[in-house]
Amino acid sequence: RETGGHPLTVQRIVLDVFALGGLKVASESYGSAEIAALGYPTSIAANGNLRYHLAPRKDVSDDRLFGSVTGQVRIEATDDTGTPTTASTTVTVTR
Repeated sequence: RETGGHPLTVQRIVLDVFALGGLKVASESYGSAEIAALGYPTSIAANGNLRYHLAPRKDVSDDRLFGSVTGQVRIEATDDTGTPTTASTTVTVTR
């Protein structure tokens, strides 16, 4: 969601998975060309929003890890003046 009143161009989406109190155990990154190739737009209108459905899957060798796994989604973008911006959120990781 864009709230600053300027259109944005999404440059990258980064998905990080953490376990055991912050140890990074997986990471995926999608650049703007990869996002577009998946059929998603990379532009957000001023005061607009986008929804992406990314569902990467990884094998987990030990089910005990699920009690302490979190994910972080970070969006890196630039506005129409060229100013970079980022937004991130923590998400729940499930089996």
